[in-house]
Amino acid sequence: MSITGPGSITAANVLAQTNMMNQLNTLSEELGTGQAAQTYSGLGSQAGLALALNAQLSDINGYSNAATTVGTTLSIGQSVLTQLGSVGNSVQQAVSQQGAFSLDNTGQTATQESAASYLDQILSLLNTQVGNNYIFSGSALNQPSVASTAAILNGNGAQAGLTQVIAERLQADQGADNPPLGRLVIPAAAGSTVSVSQDSVSPFGFQLTGVNSSLTGATVTGPSGPPTSYSVNLGSNPNPGDSIAFSLTLPDNSSQTIALQATTNAPPGANQFTIGATAADTATNLQAALTTAVQGLAQTALPAASAIAAANNFFNGETQVTGTNNANAALANATPSTQSTVALTSTGFGELAPNDTLTFTLGGTSFTATYVAAAPAADQFTSLAGLQTLLNTAFNGQAVATLPNSGPDSGGLVLTSDNLTQNFTVGGVNQIADPATDFAATNANITPGSELTIDNGTDATTLYYVASNASAANGTFSTLDTPGSSLLAAIANPASGVDATIAPSNNGGALELTNANGSIAVGGTIGGALGFSPGVVDNNVNPPLRVAGPPFNTATALVAGTAANTVFWYTGENGSTPALQTATAAVGPSMTIAYGMRANEPAISSLVANVAVLAATTYSASDPNAQASYQALSQSVMANLNGQSGTQSISDIEAGLANAQTTVSNATTLNTQTQTTLQDMLQNIDGVNQTQIGEQILTLQNSLSASMSVTARLAQLSLVNFLAPSSG
Repeated sequence: MSITGPGSITAANVLAQTNMMNQLNTLSEELGTGQAAQTYSGLGSQAGLALALNAQLSDINGYSNAATTVGTTLSIGQSVLTQLGSVGNSVQQAVSQQGAFSLDNTGQTATQESAASYLDQILSLLNTQVGNNYIFSGSALNQPSVASTAAILNGNGAQAGLTQVIAERLQADQGADNPPLGRLVIPAAAGSTVSVSQDSVSPFGFQLTGVNSSLTGATVTGPSGPPTSYSVNLGSNPNPGDSIAFSLTLPDNSSQTIALQATTNAPPGANQFTIGATAADTATNLQAALTTAVQGLAQTALPAASAIAAANNFFNGETQVTGTNNANAALANATPSTQSTVALTSTGFGELAPNDTLTFTLGGTSFTATYVAAAPAADQFTSLAGLQTLLNTAFNGQAVATLPNSGPDSGGLVLTSDNLTQNFTVGGVNQIADPATDFAATNANITPGSELTIDNGTDATTLYYVASNASAANGTFSTLDTPGSSLLAAIANPASGVDATIAPSNNGGALELTNANGSIAVGGTIGGALGFSPGVVDNNVNPPLRVAGPPFNTATALVAGTAANTVFWYTGENGSTPALQTATAAVGPSMTIAYGMRANEPAISSLVANVAVLAATTYSASDPNAQASYQALSQSVMANLNGQSGTQSISDIEAGLANAQTTVSNATTLNTQTQTTLQDMLQNIDGVNQTQIGEQILTLQNSLSASMSVTARLAQLSLVNFLAPSSG
């Protein structure tokens, strides 16, 4: 029989307590994390499913975050558009409710002064950012959307602003006459015939569109030209009350009609002409009345229309930050040749020692030359010129040796093979540059010194092909893609502003030049040999138009402004992609939303143009026509801000964004539902019942406490405690 002492029992209890402590720690961790396992391996057979569910949940969380970002952008965009509409309404109200015409010391009315403040507010709204993104810049989110109010109105250094563009346009529209005739020519009556014509074929001034007459005995001839002209022959005197009307189109495409009525009164009233004693006298009076009426319009309605036209041309011009432009050349159409070169540099020649040999092999022909210090014999040389003679004799036209006196090979010797089927191999001392297959479309078209020009719309770069010793850093190249000496490296090095890539394909590939910020023009001998299309590749830039001049008062054409001489008011991206499509985001597994915006959308640019034209025009207090001209401008601005039928409105843009917001809302709801489902599934696999865990922890704690209490008591037991005290 065995006897178990308290020590053995205590050890067993300690082991049990350790196990309970481990269980308690595990349960506490599960209670704290809410997960049954901290690693996938702890889930056993369910690990693969949990991993897949977590991946799906991560994707959904990403979609939800994207939807939140897009929703924020759309909400802010809608807020901006609402404020833009409010500003437009405020300007309309200010124009319609303005008081008596009065100019301040700047030559503007109080309404015009306030228009400058409204313009500043509009431009500030258009430069709104969400995070670091300019939301009205299309895809160029890191670019401010619009220029400053000061730059747009007053220019920036050599760049003309709207004020200057309006002034130049007014000169072109009014013409050189004083008082102005709006580019019409109204000569003195020739007998009984009155004529009127445009002074040239141009977009400036009044455009004659018709003459309608009810004058008795009169014959209207025209239109004839170009330039357009009409003549009115008075076969007899008209009757009192008869009339004639001249129809004119103004620069902003508005129209005016000059209606003149025959009268016996002398002097005649406004818009009348006196019937004379003869038809010739009446013609003279008609010519004078027509001249006066045209001069009046040229100083009232025409300046207003001119300013509107100038503003339209200015604000229809956009940005030089564009969508990507590409220029391509198919290398299969201009295959690089196998022309070879080797070069002995002047430095290399200086390092030759007597009896050093150089061996050149072209196809099956080899030639070895030996360097000697003096008295050269056959196949020996003492100078580069001597080596040149030897090589030209040895290869007999299959290869040509030259001594360049300029360029990277200056002072050395270059040996070039024009044989398109053979390459050099070089032996002997290591003093000759390794032969390379040079970049050449054809030997006839691309020779050392041939150039490739690349213009990125701002800067022009010229690169040169050389036979050897090319340096991309110096703008020269000898191969297509060899590091340090290639065309690709030469394009990249001098900040040409374009990227170059070679896209391989079955037909030999294509060399592609790309400019994400402007146009591309490729030229030079090499550009032509490779097949680059001549001219500028620029699909997106729509520059502001201004009068070609000086002189401006006789100009006949508009010319595109450049970034050097004209402010570009919109500075964001302006590609062919619709504005809404310039920003897209995946907000669900199969749901992509478009939410882009541009400040140069027609409705917005029209608002900017009409507020800016009010802020940019000035008048002279001494001009008797100033009030009438200002009223004409105010009426045009009011009509334009009211919107024209068939044109985009701010509300149209808002509607597009509202549709996107609805899509975001639907995506968010779907994502939330999917997240809940996935989380429930994961909870069933990886989750724990916290109530049950709590009960288990409490039970373990009680058991552990009891066990530890018993162990403590057992530890205190001793045989001494049971022995009677000894006697005597």
